[in-house]
Amino acid sequence: MPERPLHARAAADNGGSIRVLEKCGFVVTGRDRGFANARGEEIEEVLLTLSG
Repeated sequence: MPERPLHARAAADNGGSIRVLEKCGFVVTGRDRGFANARGEEIEEVLLTLSG
C-alpha cells in the first residue's frame, strides 16, 4: 500500500497539469519557486497534496 500523503509540484502557469492532479484528488496546499530544467530558469510552482 502506498504511503500518504503524496506530494506533487506543477508550474503555476500549467493549468492542464494542475487540473489533472486535482481530478486525481490532489489539493493545492501552497506555492513555491523552483528551478525548471526544461525552461532553464526559476519558476513559480503550485504545491499539491494527496491525503488518505
